[in-house]
Amino acid sequence: MPGDRRAQPASGPRQSVVGSLHRLAALVRHSAVLLRRDPGPVVSRLCMPVVLLVVFQPLYRAALASRSGTSAIAETAPRLLVMVSMFGVSMVGVSMLSERLLRTWSRLSATPVKVWELLVGKTLPLFGVLLAQQVLVLSLARLAFGLRLGGDLPVLLAAGVSWALCVLALGALMSSFVHSQSQLSSFSDVGGLVLSSLGGAMAPVTMMPGWVAAIAPASPAYWGVRALRGGLQGQPGQAASSIAVLCALTVTVGAIACWRIGRSWGQPTLIS
Repeated sequence: MPGDRRAQPASGPRQSVVGSLHRLAALVRHSAVLLRRDPGPVVSRLCMPVVLLVVFQPLYRAALASRSGTSAIAETAPRLLVMVSMFGVSMVGVSMLSERLLRTWSRLSATPVKVWELLVGKTLPLFGVLLAQQVLVLSLARLAFGLRLGGDLPVLLAAGVSWALCVLALGALMSSFVHSQSQLSSFSDVGGLVLSSLGGAMAPVTMMPGWVAAIAPASPAYWGVRALRGGLQGQPGQAASSIAVLCALTVTVGAIACWRIGRSWGQPTLIS
């Protein structure tokens, strides 16, 4: 009957949202299957910070012995988390590069999948890996080394989430520049080492040369360490400002990654 709209299909915007959710779910399942078939990188990213925490914690305790009120484990845990996750950006690159190696990139570009949907779908399982890494390290630090959560849990959670998103955005940007596994390894190893060192993830910035302290804020690792330390040590102001910087970096880097990948969408190889 005229005026009866019950039999009409859903509106355009609603169909678009539903379609995006279906495509995202398919991409997430596909990415999860690839991770399950090759779990080595995931296992190494979960085990590496645990081993480093046990090894580095006594070193930080000795280095900070002269600083009253400074907890060695509260300094060690966030720095190791940031350092290991910085080396973990290669996981995002592997996830994206696998589409090239498996020759499924052109097939994906022929579907209605948008670039941002591809990035979210490919990185969402890795987001879960990064969060699991944080939970594992902080749980071990609390149970084995007496880490005290001096801050609010929501602030710490926000710090961990913002840092994980920033790492994924950095990995997505890196994946848009590499063409092979060797390039990916070189970029991730050298980039992770430089950014971690300059950002104070390996040692406090105050213990480094003056020129390093001056350029440390240029490294995302610097803000990751500040955010996690602020969440752990009950410094919400420091955590909030660092989280804001991480969110801005994530949006900016993610937008550049989308633009970069969008240029090569539908082509067999990424544009150099």
